[in-house]
Amino acid sequence: MQTDPDAEAPAEQLRLVVPPDKLLQLKHGIEEERDRMATWLYENRRALSDIPPPANDPCSIDTMRLMSQNGQQAVDAVDAYINRLTTMAEKLHRTAESYGLIEDDIAGTFQRGPV
Repeated sequence: MQTDPDAEAPAEQLRLVVPPDKLLQLKHGIEEERDRMATWLYENRRALSDIPPPANDPCSIDTMRLMSQNGQQAVDAVDAYINRLTTMAEKLHRTAESYGLIEDDIAGTFQRGPV
């Protein structure tokens, strides 16, 4: 796998050149990373974005409000990362289908017959 030096895309949208026989392996790895991050976010979202103050004084309250805002920014960044991984996996899936590496569910059912 390599990046395409001739691709005219911004750095955020680099085009990967992946050998067809590696598409499914890459897709699986991206899906695993997405699922790992989604689990982490599910387990940590509240702790990051809703930090209670250690005391009721104005300084503690204001500090934890800022910490919660920073935590929410982290949550938003991880959400965006998960969405990018999902988009990548979907594109790899469509590419693998176009190479005939993945059967769609209907065609697979017809070829295998009833279960």
